[in-house]
Amino acid sequence: IRARMETSDLGRRTAEEGVVTSEAELDELIARSVEAGKVWRDLGAERRAEILHAAGDVLQSRRADLLEVMGSECGKVLEQGDPEVSEAVDFARYYAERTLDLADGAVPGAVFRPHGVTVVTPPWNFPVAIPVGSVLAALAAGSPVLAKPAPQTPRCAAVAFAAVQAALAEEGVPADVLQVVTAPEDEVGRRLVSHPAVA
Repeated sequence: IRARMETSDLGRRTAEEGVVTSEAELDELIARSVEAGKVWRDLGAERRAEILHAAGDVLQSRRADLLEVMGSECGKVLEQGDPEVSEAVDFARYYAERTLDLADGAVPGAVFRPHGVTVVTPPWNFPVAIPVGSVLAALAAGSPVLAKPAPQTPRCAAVAFAAVQAALAEEGVPADVLQVVTAPEDEVGRRLVSHPAVA
């Protein structure tokens, strides 16, 4: 893993594919997210929990890639990166179990209804655990997610999000339930967080 860090290019393509430069492009992404969110919501809490547990399995299986990209992009040594990957896996398990708290009948007299699209804009200092935890929390609550990586660590987030996307795809969940969006800090970025469909 250390040997691969120096020349690693992991996540670059995924991060670049998520670049959005116009409000029209962004509106289309959000519309797709809203539609995919209906499918995700209708799966129910128990099924979403199973899928989030599967996301933990995929994150675990991609530990080497996550360590490689963290070392390559932001200089995290293995001793720092390894516990962070474990934390991301733990988040998957934790939020999977918390999803069950939202199942029908879990709270007598209450019915949980997911809100709209969630935008996740994590910081860079924990480039895998915090983005993954934030995304999984929103997914656990039944929301589709638009994930905007920190500008300093787009590749780390892209590799981490790709692991979660792989678990969703394996379970037949529409790809647009979790989209990686790299938007500039201008009117496009402002629209991302102020769009009426973003809850």
